[in-house]
Amino acid sequence: MKIRSRIGAATIAACGLVLALPSISFAANPDTLVQNSSLWGTLKCLEIENSSTSNGARAQIWDCSGQAGALWRFNRNSDGSYYLVNTKSGKCLEIADSRTDNGAPAQQWTCAGIATQRWIFNSGNIFNANSGKVLETNNGSSANGTRVQQWTHAANDPLYQQWSYGTG
Repeated sequence: MKIRSRIGAATIAACGLVLALPSISFAANPDTLVQNSSLWGTLKCLEIENSSTSNGARAQIWDCSGQAGALWRFNRNSDGSYYLVNTKSGKCLEIADSRTDNGAPAQQWTCAGIATQRWIFNSGNIFNANSGKVLETNNGSSANGTRVQQWTHAANDPLYQQWSYGTG
């Protein structure tokens, strides 16, 4: 059963996108995504587990410390969507197996130009072009190693579904 914390907020700023900010904006390090951690007291970055270069390596949050797996390149497409390419692996962030269900995990995979690897930035949220769901942390957790997944956008726009460019 999915338990959601309505007060959770994660910061993925130092490494790419920052969570919990009202909109995506550039900061000191535009190569990171961060969740705002005003409640956690530390920035949390979107990263690939263990800075892996393998297909299927999961996306998670971790304290921002400049780790290689937390650096991203944002490649803009003609339709306004983006491919989020991990700079260490050269692989794209995607939703596993092009799934469209809530809780489907985010991972990296060789870039193939498919919809599940395209992301749309809108008012601090990152929507998957294939599913229309937003990127979030599992159960709104701020713990290092928390898996990043997709979920239906919540009407109250919780912080654990919001991201910003990093400052870490």
